[in-house]
Amino acid sequence: MTPIVAARRLSVRYPRAGRPALNDLSFEIERGQTVLLLGPSGSGKSTVGLCLAGLIPSSVPAALDGQVLLAVEPAGALRDASELTVGQR
Repeated sequence: MTPIVAARRLSVRYPRAGRPALNDLSFEIERGQTVLLLGPSGSGKSTVGLCLAGLIPSSVPAALDGQVLLAVEPAGALRDASELTVGQR
């Protein structure tokens, strides 16, 4: 099955942070899958959400390396989220 969301080697570092919030994270989510982000405070759960929503780095200042890929209709092919408009996300 083709993923509808994917992260490829995603790393995020906030300004003045001592360590990356995310370091080399990769995953794929397929249509119909249920996903739970679980971890202690400061483990990067909110940062993953901000990346998927396209808020990092456009609205939240942080350095982002890697790719967030989202399926875009009608073809459903994965596209780099940084190339999509807000309406396409």
